[in-house]
Amino acid sequence: MSSHDSSHGANGNGHKYELRDVEIPAIIKSGYSIFITMAVAFGLMYLTYKGLEQVPMEVGREATPMETQRVLPEGPRLLIDEPGNLKQYRAGEEQMLNTYQKDLRSGAIRIPVSEAMKAVASRGAGIVTGKPVEGPKQ
Repeated sequence: MSSHDSSHGANGNGHKYELRDVEIPAIIKSGYSIFITMAVAFGLMYLTYKGLEQVPMEVGREATPMETQRVLPEGPRLLIDEPGNLKQYRAGEEQMLNTYQKDLRSGAIRIPVSEAMKAVASRGAGIVTGKPVEGPKQ
């Protein structure tokens, strides 16, 4: 006599397989419990949100020392109007290239590019002595 487990069957090759099926009522109960838990959580969140909407906000009051104050970060920031910023940057560069300027710290005098080109063309490049003058720091 061979012992035979009633939960497994055998095909002609001697391989065993499962005879029991999935318990549908247990799966349905699990689904209902998940749905009810989610509904309760959403209901509590909704009530909390509505309750917080009723709390008046104080506008225009000064920050207390314990509150953080807005501090702008150092370094690059987001460009909101990139074409406008580029136009402004190029206008500044054009002004620097086409106007007379004197750097008060170093004593260097800048002349417009067109004037410098005329001077070089009439006198020649020549030999430059002394240390070069650095451009403005940005």
